Amino acid sequence: MNRIFLIAILGLFSVNTLYGQQIPLYSQYYFNPFIYNPAMTGTDDKANVFLINRAQWTNIPGAPVTTALTLDGPIKDKKVGLGISLFSDVTDITERLGAYTSYSYRLVFKDVHNLLFGLSLGVIENRMDFSKLIYKDKKDQRLLGQSQSKAAFDANFGVMYLWKNLEIGFAVPQIMANSLEYKNGDSRSTYNLSRHYLASVKYTFDINPEKNISVYPMVLMRYAPGAPIQYDINAVFNWKNTAWLAVSYRSDYAVGINARIRLHDNFSVGYTYELITNSLGTYAGTSHEIMIGFMFGGSRGKEPEDNKHQEEIDSLTSKLRDTEKRLERRRAVKLPSQLSAEIDEINEEFDQYKAEMNDSINKLLYKEVAVSSQEVNVGFISKTSPSEYFVDETGHEAAKGYYLVIASFKNWDKNAENLKNDFHSKGHKIVYNKIRKWNYAYASKPDTYRAALKALKKARDSDYPTAWIHILK
Repeated sequence: MNRIFLIAILGLFSVNTLYGQQIPLYSQYYFNPFIYNPAMTGTDDKANVFLINRAQWTNIPGAPVTTALTLDGPIKDKKVGLGISLFSDVTDITERLGAYTSYSYRLVFKDVHNLLFGLSLGVIENRMDFSKLIYKDKKDQRLLGQSQSKAAFDANFGVMYLWKNLEIGFAVPQIMANSLEYKNGDSRSTYNLSRHYLASVKYTFDINPEKNISVYPMVLMRYAPGAPIQYDINAVFNWKNTAWLAVSYRSDYAVGINARIRLHDNFSVGYTYELITNSLGTYAGTSHEIMIGFMFGGSRGKEPEDNKHQEEIDSLTSKLRDTEKRLERRRAVKLPSQLSAEIDEINEEFDQYKAEMNDSINKLLYKEVAVSSQEVNVGFISKTSPSEYFVDETGHEAAKGYYLVIASFKNWDKNAENLKNDFHSKGHKIVYNKIRKWNYAYASKPDTYRAALKALKKARDSDYPTAWIHILK
């Protein structure tokens, strides 16, 4: 086996120009996407530290061993992310050391579409100890005889699109494509830092939102000049953001299984076992990867298990559901006509109870998405109305959804037309309640209630402190 590996190394370095897959190989990038795509720098609510160690081909001496340390976190209300990353990638006679600083910026469109751009700048050092080579002809002029180290400036670029549960990414590591030249007298060897291309797609399926159980498939494709396209297919099961189980397939190379568990609110450990499936597997053995993660700082509003209001919200929702089921069973029982008045009273009481419960849930949800260092002034949150009561400015029935209302006024107000023109000039739109003869000026129409609550917080913090959400169903 040693001879096979040394022959492979010798064949690789006995040419003047070298190409191939050069960036470190990781398996648990779906937990730490920042490691491949700088656009994902600081996209979590908290700062994250990850330590990764990967050992490939455990049956072959001198096989690749990769160690990486990353740190990233958000600033400026999650619009900007900053990070640093360090790595060491050792394969027999070669060792690559890299140190980068990363920056990302987030653009938000219509409250639900996110476009992120990221850039990493750093230095990469490539060391080659040619004295470790075992070769037959020591007089070969193409071979160098001692250890040499060369460094070069490097940069990585990435872009990411996020919409609801969909994530699409594209990254270009080693975008500068620098060359490193090794000399020993008249002997020279060039090592090119080839530009790589990575593309990824991920979609999260919420299997049981109430229990926070989800599954997400993710596909990652890699390409480098002179090397075939490689793709990974991953399927990750997420249980309450506390335990994860994943299976992976890497094209013409390996299958793997990964388990990760959160041992504490801020501490997690992950392990990947890979079995080589191609012809190399006869000699190479298996591969292993360990990842240790730690989170700190930031708000506690993103993950449900860290949300101090979540248990109360779940409790209120459960009580409301149980009460409604009991009432439905009672309504199904045929009662004497003299009891109809009492039934009507029960229905009215339940409707009032339901409205109060929904109001409590809405206020808790608003506090969740509007977490800050100061007490949140909740006030009136939302109201629900039938969509058939409303028309848009074209006279058609208003679309169902969540309207961020910034002002309302009667149609017969003397200044109604002036108000309409004023709101139009600011880019706002109006829906009209044809039953009540009332106008509602709205600033946006988010796709989800949670997105509407976030937009509400933003509006109240700016020019519209009395804004609220009108839900048309």
